[in-house]
Amino acid sequence: ECFASTRIDVERCYLTWSVKNFSACESGVKQEVPFVPASTKVPPLDIKWFINKEDGTINIEIILRGKKVSVTTYVICNISILDSKSNSQVLVQNDHFFEPYKDEQVWSLPPLIEKEELLLNRDQYLSDDSLSLTCELAISLGEESSTIEESNFKPFPENDSKQNKNMANTLKSDLLSLYTNKKYCDVTLQSSSKSFPAHKAILSARSLVLSTMIEDEKGDETRHILNIPDIDESTLNDMLIYMYSETLDHLNLESAIKLYCAADRYQVLSLKAICTDFLKSILTPSSVCLLLALADEHKDNDMKKYIQDYICNNASEIFHSKLWKEFMDKKATLAGEIMHGVLKKN
Repeated sequence: ECFASTRIDVERCYLTWSVKNFSACESGVKQEVPFVPASTKVPPLDIKWFINKEDGTINIEIILRGKKVSVTTYVICNISILDSKSNSQVLVQNDHFFEPYKDEQVWSLPPLIEKEELLLNRDQYLSDDSLSLTCELAISLGEESSTIEESNFKPFPENDSKQNKNMANTLKSDLLSLYTNKKYCDVTLQSSSKSFPAHKAILSARSLVLSTMIEDEKGDETRHILNIPDIDESTLNDMLIYMYSETLDHLNLESAIKLYCAADRYQVLSLKAICTDFLKSILTPSSVCLLLALADEHKDNDMKKYIQDYICNNASEIFHSKLWKEFMDKKATLAGEIMHGVLKKN
């Protein structure tokens, strides 16, 4: 028996601000929204609003500042408007990933509402010519703690071991049938071209990011729709099959790279590990540049070191290849770093 617990660190921030003399506000002038989070865990965020010069819409930008943020930061933002009776109406719901170790990243939310529409309905929205907006932020900072609380392992007799293996295979098959047969689904993952009905409990258990998205999704509580525009239809289906059954079929270089990227983005860590091992196993001089760039982009130091060791052992063939010369033109800093490391070892 083994009992484990994982705590996901999510900070929530709420702020309300008013724009006085709204009708006189000039287009194109960005104004900072006062934002002082109560928790010191919240990364340095700036919030600015402005009226777009071209279409007159109200827009908001959220800026992450500083290289000290060492983890991928996932943020869900809800912007609402308050009417004259203090009733709240949601204007925008959106989410975004901020990458680690970057100086400044700007997240532009979808336009909220047109200024003209607010002026036409000033009695409802512009009491005393003042516009009131609220912002709700859910900021996921990754895994806070993961512990094994109690364990009691005993060796199984050989017959029991075979029986348990059969039971595990049956469980995988039964869970996969829930996905393939689309039974009792209560969430839908929407790619750019296809919908994938699924189950919140399974997704929440397998993916930190999807768990956070489900928790913070507003609207119909009986049937969530999660937009996944950054994964193609085939890769999303393969990832879901793995999440239900821990099975992968017909991996190749292209599919493994796509699954690796998807698993890293949505924090399906066991899938990322499998893809990493597969990519290491098929590493060749012809694929080394592609996989080196992949490891560097995803801050995967383990795979990057493995590739550097491989290059060191095959330096003459790789460094004299046409692919490496093209790689040096495109990724000069990374190529220089690797070559320096190889020279130090030799």
